[in-house]
Amino acid sequence: MWKNKLSLVTLPFVLLFFLMLEGVLAVYYIGGLISPTFQMAIQLFSTAVFIIACYVKNVHLVPMILIMGIIYDMYYSPVLSFYTIPLIIVFLFVRYLSQKVKLTFLTIIGLLSIGNILYNCIVYIEAVVLGLNHTEFLTYLQQKVMPTLFFNLVLFFVMYIPLVKYINWLNGLVNQKN
Repeated sequence: MWKNKLSLVTLPFVLLFFLMLEGVLAVYYIGGLISPTFQMAIQLFSTAVFIIACYVKNVHLVPMILIMGIIYDMYYSPVLSFYTIPLIIVFLFVRYLSQKVKLTFLTIIGLLSIGNILYNCIVYIEAVVLGLNHTEFLTYLQQKVMPTLFFNLVLFFVMYIPLVKYINWLNGLVNQKN
């Protein structure tokens, strides 16, 4: 566990920043992100969570991701835990995969892509079960998941360096105290 209280407190605020930034960008760019043939969702928060899953080591983050996921649900979702459950499942999966491969920029892109697709597919399944989505799966993949993936990969390039520098700072604090 983190012994440095500063590092323990800063990570939720960084995630909260990405959650709020995602909401602001979604409001201002909604017209450009939705058309009759595709829909792109800004997913800065989940992208940050998946990057953190790859890079933050020696820390049990599931309780923090659970709490942040519930906050995300309160901000966006019609049903509590609608996004939290897929977020935790994919966080654990991406973290597991990141421990099995050598982390390079390309493997991070691959892990992020897998995480984004899996996350959106689990959200789709939940929406179908709850009767919130009646779109066929392949149509959903074509019109929502793939455009969302490509759009968020562009956003990933913008947020990658600052977020990884922050994570390296955190890991330095963790390693100093252990």
